[in-house]
Amino acid sequence: LYVLGGKADLACLETKSGKIVWQKNLLKDFEGRQQKIWGYSESPLVDGDLVICVPGGGKGSILALKKSTGEQVWRSSDITDDAAYSSLVPAEIAGVKQYITLTSNGAVSVDAKTGKKLWSDRLGANNIAVIPTPIVWGNYVFVTSNYPEGTAGLLKITK
Repeated sequence: LYVLGGKADLACLETKSGKIVWQKNLLKDFEGRQQKIWGYSESPLVDGDLVICVPGGGKGSILALKKSTGEQVWRSSDITDDAAYSSLVPAEIAGVKQYITLTSNGAVSVDAKTGKKLWSDRLGANNIAVIPTPIVWGNYVFVTSNYPEGTAGLLKITK
């Protein structure tokens, strides 16, 4: 079981006993940075052997860890936006597996193998609280955010 608490504690727990297998703090261990003061609220994404999350910050917004040990596999150092409150979505678009989310600066996508930035767009950005999770359908990504002034729209992703 993988959980993320509001104070940035990400942990892997045994499901039977609740015993902590490993634990990291996104702020202390990865120098994460949040959009505002309300704490982390995304759902960590478990995909294959990885746990992917968004600590945000200057060292890279999106982070992939080995799900068995919590060791860093990659970090999206070319995206340094603050973490928002949106959860990551896995997608395959134009034959490329990727992870899509909203950060404080809008929609972003990274390559699932390397964490390298594939694309970004200001759509969905706002300066207070970016909360909704993107919706992916085929090669379209719908994003929205409005607090107090935001944007919504449909992005068509091409290779």
